Amino acid sequence: MDVLLPITTYPDVVSNVGLGRALSLSARLGARVKALVQEMEIAPSSASGEALLGASNMALEVEALNRDRAGNARKWVEERAASLELPLEVAALRCGPETFIDCLLPITRYHDLTALALDGADPHRRADARRTRVPFRSA
Repeated sequence: MDVLLPITTYPDVVSNVGLGRALSLSARLGARVKALVQEMEIAPSSASGEALLGASNMALEVEALNRDRAGNARKWVEERAASLELPLEVAALRCGPETFIDCLLPITRYHDLTALALDGADPHRRADARRTRVPFRSA
């Protein structure tokens, strides 16, 4: 079984609790995991935005912070998978913050399962989930 584990890093890095749960489940299933770590790429700003705000420098700082977060998440996942003796392949997915899901969707077709790691113990994330929950209706 092949499990895809997307690791979001923007606006916040997905929780280690959620990642740990996804990796533990994958180990119980005897799966191989392909982790895709989001590395944010910000499109160049317009000339007016650059002149008024220095947007390029801000974008570079945000990208650098995001790459650092992505590196930390990658290291944590690699160490946890090794402790579980779980086959793991990690790759970076560079894309804009608004296009991560669009970039991810075609890749999901080549895996048996996609594990979206969440941290249900985090009260802020639980509150966000309640506010944005989409009701599912059976046909």
